[in-house]
Amino acid sequence: MSNNIQDTDVQQGRKCSLWQLAAENAIVIPIIQRDYAQGRSNDKVRQIRQPFLKKIFKVLDNNDSRLELDFVYGTLETPKDISLKNANYDNFVPLDGQQRLTTMFLLHWFLALWNEDDFNMMQSHFKGRFAYTTRLSSSDFCAELLEHVCSEEVKQSIDTDTKHPVSSMLKDEGWFHNQWSNDPTISGMLTMLDSMASMFNDIIAKEDREAKAHAFFERLTCSNIDDAAITFNLLYLNRGNFHLSDELYIKMNSRGKPLSDFETFKARFESFMAKHTNVDKEFAKKIDGEWADVFWNLRNNVRPKSEKDNKDYYRDNTDDMIMNVIKVTLANKFAILADNNDNALDELFESQIAKKANPDMRLTFYRYTELGVFNDTNDDDTYEDEEQERQIQEQNEAVCQNVYDTLKFISEIKGASSAMKYQIDKEYVDVDELLNRILFYGIDGKNSEIPGITYQTRLMFWALSEYCIRFRDDIQNCLQQKCTALNRWMRFIRNMVESAEYNNASEMQKALKFLDQLLARMKNSDIIAHLSSMRDIPEDSTPFPQSQLKEEIMKAQLITCDASWENSIDLADNVTSWPGRSGYLFYLSGMSDKSYEEISQWDTATHNHYRSLYDEYKQKMDMLLLYLNETDFKKECLFERAMLSKGCYLRKEDKRSIIYSMMDQSVSSRSYSFRQMIQFNGIDANNDDSTYKEGVECLKKVLDDNLFCYTDTKQLKQSLRNIIDSSLNAIRDWDWRLPLLENPKIWDEAKQRFMWIDNDTAWVVRQKGGRTNQYETWSYHLYLRLSDAGVKYDYSYHSYPRHTFLNFKDSGQVYQLRISHTPSDEWQFEIIALDEDSNQIEMDSGMKQFALSLIPGNSLPFTKKSINDAVICAEAIYNSIKSFIIH
Repeated sequence: MSNNIQDTDVQQGRKCSLWQLAAENAIVIPIIQRDYAQGRSNDKVRQIRQPFLKKIFKVLDNNDSRLELDFVYGTLETPKDISLKNANYDNFVPLDGQQRLTTMFLLHWFLALWNEDDFNMMQSHFKGRFAYTTRLSSSDFCAELLEHVCSEEVKQSIDTDTKHPVSSMLKDEGWFHNQWSNDPTISGMLTMLDSMASMFNDIIAKEDREAKAHAFFERLTCSNIDDAAITFNLLYLNRGNFHLSDELYIKMNSRGKPLSDFETFKARFESFMAKHTNVDKEFAKKIDGEWADVFWNLRNNVRPKSEKDNKDYYRDNTDDMIMNVIKVTLANKFAILADNNDNALDELFESQIAKKANPDMRLTFYRYTELGVFNDTNDDDTYEDEEQERQIQEQNEAVCQNVYDTLKFISEIKGASSAMKYQIDKEYVDVDELLNRILFYGIDGKNSEIPGITYQTRLMFWALSEYCIRFRDDIQNCLQQKCTALNRWMRFIRNMVESAEYNNASEMQKALKFLDQLLARMKNSDIIAHLSSMRDIPEDSTPFPQSQLKEEIMKAQLITCDASWENSIDLADNVTSWPGRSGYLFYLSGMSDKSYEEISQWDTATHNHYRSLYDEYKQKMDMLLLYLNETDFKKECLFERAMLSKGCYLRKEDKRSIIYSMMDQSVSSRSYSFRQMIQFNGIDANNDDSTYKEGVECLKKVLDDNLFCYTDTKQLKQSLRNIIDSSLNAIRDWDWRLPLLENPKIWDEAKQRFMWIDNDTAWVVRQKGGRTNQYETWSYHLYLRLSDAGVKYDYSYHSYPRHTFLNFKDSGQVYQLRISHTPSDEWQFEIIALDEDSNQIEMDSGMKQFALSLIPGNSLPFTKKSINDAVICAEAIYNSIKSFIIH
């Protein structure tokens, strides 16, 4: 043992640098140690490594800064065969601290690269004094680093900013063995060196690197320990009264569980809060006290899928639940504060895009700083100007305060003392279900009952929590059992959220920003009062449909002018199939074009008149929905046929297209369905050319028809039949709607729910693909009419034009009777001859004479004016050639 080691050093530890330790002892990493872990390439370690390196370089770049790396424990041992065998020095064998010692060794090596004298000094100082006994290859690599490296080539690689500037060069060196790439310690060292190079490259200008590296190296290697930039407390465990062995290391590494992600985040976040808010002490107190109790009581609300039926199951901690709330809160707040940053938002919102790009994605405190959510500042940080400094400080304060406020909100809404104040109608939002989704999504990994949450869920949670935070006093002081203002707000939010789809982080951000601005402009907690005061809405001012916002404004104006409207509107808004979309009732009632100035002048009688119409249409729609939801209307398609009898309710895909969408068989589907159609409300004048307008007009004509009956579903079903039958008397024979109205079986062939309509002819699309997958409705209607009459024709959907046909044979020759619908709306009959491959051939005089003998009137081709005449003629020909027909 060196004479420099004093008894007090043995007992209490002493301040030491790596340079000083290597001057006194050879450093030997023992075989019981794990591989070098600080260089692992996974995301978790990277998020630890990067801030550690950043801190190191920051200290080195400030002559007044120092960094202490806590205690390094180890033993002093006489060299053995497996050691470096340096007879002049004892070996220092670290039991705790090998990761930091290795990182510091690599840092010395990296900084020495930039100056020849420094590298020579590094070589002579560390040669034979730093080795690994975990693997011989690791020890050999450390020795080779000092012996052969070409520093100029590495420096050039760093200056060119390549992806792996150090590791790529070292692996190309002749002394580097290929199998070393499989050594986790060597692999980790290479990753660490690349990280050092990358960070050094980022913070130091190219022209300053040699000078800075030399200055940093001097700060690490100075002889005066008080001037050394980076030190640790060195403690010898086998001197004095300790006399400890390898068993200590094993015990030290099994003394407890490592900190969880949440505990690590919480510790750093509390430190961050202390710099930027005045609620840090309250946060620290409540998160381990009052709030922890609330989350503890909720911990078993949702169980892992494998434990759903286990009555004895319980969670033993709530860390992930609290972390979920913080993650959702930070994502929402950052989206509001930040400009467009889709990559960051994708990760913060944990989108599928981000997860696919990085399956090991983890939102740690450091990752939040990388994404710009936290700007971890220090007193010596510099800014471009005062405005930048102010913005950064304000963002830091805002995100911290929002996390505190949101956790406080959950504590209050689920706490026993104040929960009654937050009662909300479940038609607007099921608060328990909403919170469960936020608290429990993904916390059990693949075994999670709730694997993830949608943008809609995030938006609803933000709207609920943010409103309750901003208007907390109004809610707390509300004398009603259910706070009217809170329920009105959530009804409005439900309506807006249901009116749009959110397919990416950018759309989510726009929705959050709009609602945040709306909240900021509210003079009090009543959204009805605020909406009723709104007049002109600039175009493209909202990510939500303009028509929906204008609908909400009209609802608010009606309620403000006559409170009796609120119950009617509330009932209409709460339709399960399309919550919030009741504006079409304004259109049906003739109110959609009324201005606020006009509505405000109505007397009670006028309000009652319009409300009576509104309620009556609502009752008709309730019965119609009941019928549609309880019946397989696909069989007869009575509702769609009744709608078609009033006009073309089909949605045209675009103005130039001949493709129309039929209704999806599900009433509430988000593709073209009843739900989609009734989003037209007629309130937005700019929306008069809406693809849904004609559909709603057809609906109004059905509901207004004298034959429409809505006393019960049975009567309603029959009334739809009556409406269809009545329309057939008025529809002209050539109207393209006729086959679809007369024959519900045609609808069943529309497998893709699309239709082509061109020149008074409709085609139903059976499946995706070319023209051979469509049925032309006129010819198919004739085929179905004949089939229903027992006349067995065939139908061709593989040739153009589509036709009903009949094959028959005489004297060995095959003939085909074709019946097709012409552009002039007539039915053409034709007989052709076919060869053995079913191709048409020219008929000779004998064939023609035979064909003519089968046709009334003896002429080919010939036509019939109506489908009824065509059916009669086709049946007659069928009976006359029955003996020749090929089956």
